[in-house]
Amino acid sequence: MEEWKELFGIEVKSKNDLIENNTLNGKEWKKLPIDTKYFDEEFKWTLLVALSKNNDLDEILDGVLIKSENWHGLNLLLGKFKEKAKCIYTDPPYNTGSDEFLYKDNYQHSCWLTMMENRLKLAKELMRLDGVIYVSIDDNERYHLEKLMSNIFGENNLIGPIIVQVNKGGRDYLPIAKQQEYVVCYTLNRQTELVREREISEFKYEDLKGKFLPRELRNRNPKFTRENRPNLYYPFFVNPNNKDRYGFCAVSLQKTDYHTIKVLPKNVKGEDSCWRWGKEKVLKYHDPNNPETSEIVARQKKDGGWNIYEKYRGSPEKSRSLWLDSKFRTENGSIQLRNLLGKHIYDFPKPVDLIEELCSYSTTRSEIVIDFFAGSGTTAHAVMKLNKEDGGKRKFILVEMADYFDTVIIPRIKKVAYSFNWQEGRPQDADGIGVFFKYHTLEQYEDALENIEFEKPQKTLYELTDYFVKYMLEWETKSSKTFLNIDEMKDPFNYKLKIIENYQQKIVNVDLVETFNYLIGLNVGRYEVLQGNGREYVFVFGDKDGKRIAVVWRSIKDIDFEKDREVIEGKLKEFEPDEIYINGEALVKGFRHIEPLFKSLMFEEGG
Repeated sequence: MEEWKELFGIEVKSKNDLIENNTLNGKEWKKLPIDTKYFDEEFKWTLLVALSKNNDLDEILDGVLIKSENWHGLNLLLGKFKEKAKCIYTDPPYNTGSDEFLYKDNYQHSCWLTMMENRLKLAKELMRLDGVIYVSIDDNERYHLEKLMSNIFGENNLIGPIIVQVNKGGRDYLPIAKQQEYVVCYTLNRQTELVREREISEFKYEDLKGKFLPRELRNRNPKFTRENRPNLYYPFFVNPNNKDRYGFCAVSLQKTDYHTIKVLPKNVKGEDSCWRWGKEKVLKYHDPNNPETSEIVARQKKDGGWNIYEKYRGSPEKSRSLWLDSKFRTENGSIQLRNLLGKHIYDFPKPVDLIEELCSYSTTRSEIVIDFFAGSGTTAHAVMKLNKEDGGKRKFILVEMADYFDTVIIPRIKKVAYSFNWQEGRPQDADGIGVFFKYHTLEQYEDALENIEFEKPQKTLYELTDYFVKYMLEWETKSSKTFLNIDEMKDPFNYKLKIIENYQQKIVNVDLVETFNYLIGLNVGRYEVLQGNGREYVFVFGDKDGKRIAVVWRSIKDIDFEKDREVIEGKLKEFEPDEIYINGEALVKGFRHIEPLFKSLMFEEGG
């Protein structure tokens, strides 16, 4: 309730405060977010079970946020989302000297490129064959970035930089006032094009097949004439008494008792011309008896003559290379975020319209969009806005390591889910689409160091050989939780790690269930939780590579294994899995142990 007041200015003191009076739909529940971080584990599992009872959980999920250094985040995603992303957008630091890459000039480019190379190689593995990756950049690193991306994605797969006017007046502190930035675009298949369905709201005519615009069938190219295109010169015959509501008439290629008016192609001078379509094509698309279903029709002109029309229903619209619309300017990103949050707490966010436009050219309505330099979360905002406009079900996956993950990105998504229209941090309506997303925090390098524990105190050594260091890490620290202490997994719901937060050590619970789902690449269908044998059991049902997978978690401390088998087998009968994974020992036939697979996927090469 405190969060609802802070984010939306809504005080909830009773059940009635959660109901909104809508003049169109009557009373309905407000779309306020429920974040499981404010509840205990029992509530979280109850919610997940309820959501997945009649739904495929991963199918209804709208997004995933990962708080992590992005190289680690992309590695985690590989198990589950390899070759799944239709669109990847990312806005890395531009390496201008004012960001975190403050190296000597002769090292600066190489350090930045090494960082980008590692991440772009992982991004490539996440892309579908028909996917597109967009990287925003300015002149400082554009040349080096394109060379790097050509090496990774293939030189022939550059489908062009898009030039975006981000500052109309230009940045006048430079030798030349720069107005533009670039979006470098690559694909894995050169045949992929940046196209989208054309906006048809401007099509003011409609028949039984849908909306259309009349387009003259006469060929306007002066080089095409009756003499050099004789096969395109032939008559149409109009039935003036068979009209639709707009005055379009039925036509035939043959004269009949009804089709009596002969029309030949003429140019503006009244000279013989030709049509754009030959007779064979006309025969496939015209209906001489019904102008509502025919793709070729006629309509009388003011001077009494007749035009023959093709019904144009729209064709894919291809992206242009130069984007000058004011909605793409950087200042709009700042205005949008300031209106949403009510204050300025993030510099130079990308405009929502820019990323929405990019997504519209590279996704339809149900694909995955990934951003691994998520910044203020504009990509999630853009995906939600695009879904609102076209009824799509695109999913967003964002990776970001900075503290504004919690202070900007998550509040932003919650706010946009409630409303797309904000002023000074307050919603102007409640016309959001709602959203179901999950967010994770990954253990980082510093956290791993915090959890290394030696079996016994070690004497100080003045010289450490590679062999000795390897021995120490593999054997003397084998019980450290950062290396997955298998003995601690006997109680998997109480596995804890030390982390550093705000320069202070903190002990947190680790979600082994969710981590294992990612590691094995499981598409989660549903969760079930039940009490039995004196403990709680968590069942995860899903699929991978066409196989039905069941994963079972429970504490094995003081367990009765006979009763344990009864509980597990009783539940698995309903699902009939092809593969079963269980933590610890069990008497269930044919199961695989979770722990060794968990450890190998985390640490071994190729895992």
